[in-house]
Amino acid sequence: MGSGVYLAKIIGLPGDTVKFNNDSYEIRGKLYPTEQRYYVGNELKNLPIELTNMQWGDKYYDRLSGLTLSIPDDQYLTDEWIGWECLPDKMINGSTAIAKRFTIKAPSIIGVCLMQVGHSWIFENYQGHLIY
Repeated sequence: MGSGVYLAKIIGLPGDTVKFNNDSYEIRGKLYPTEQRYYVGNELKNLPIELTNMQWGDKYYDRLSGLTLSIPDDQYLTDEWIGWECLPDKMINGSTAIAKRFTIKAPSIIGVCLMQVGHSWIFENYQGHLIY
């Protein structure tokens, strides 16, 4: 919802099959937890995300757990929750509904990172104890 720039790793292509469990999803034999990762200061935090109120392609789901779905055309699966989508055609308790997304629409991709350039708190913490 709203403007913003997000960095997410693409792990699934259109047509790939995704299996949803209670707290994770599986694609190409690898399991990913349903979570939002964020930093508080220098500390990485993980917030579990329930697979409820989900938007998958053009379809809304009350719950994805136990389902196996294909990634829609022109969308890509990311390795974490990427945000909310407003659903103007769906009302809940008199307000426009919002739904969680794990897929990103192709026109929304504005760039591709090939390697990290710049500061990394994870790298700094790992290397911090070394004396040169």
